[in-house]
Amino acid sequence: MRGGVGSTVAGITAVVVLGGCGPGESSGGGNPGCTSHYEQIAAAPTLAALKRELVAQTPRASSVRLVGRDGDKRNINVLSAKSRTLLSLDAWQLDDGSWTAEQWNQCID
Repeated sequence: MRGGVGSTVAGITAVVVLGGCGPGESSGGGNPGCTSHYEQIAAAPTLAALKRELVAQTPRASSVRLVGRDGDKRNINVLSAKSRTLLSLDAWQLDDGSWTAEQWNQCID
């Protein structure tokens, strides 16, 4: 299928990775319009469902691996069939019990 959800995730990922700050914006106080933030990649009612959702919507993905923890936040990688990292995300449980997986978008000078 062309242009489906997987393409959307890949497009979001490209924007998140390549986006940075817009022209003339900086994180060093030069322009307050550029702020680092999380970009949601997927959400689901359970952690297991979140992992399935990430694999389903990420092109070439075959699994999700927990690579670390920091308090309630889990660091996860979405992997290809050859165990290559396609996405590195943070996941955590929300107040309503559902789960979110988000990628950090660092504003750079």
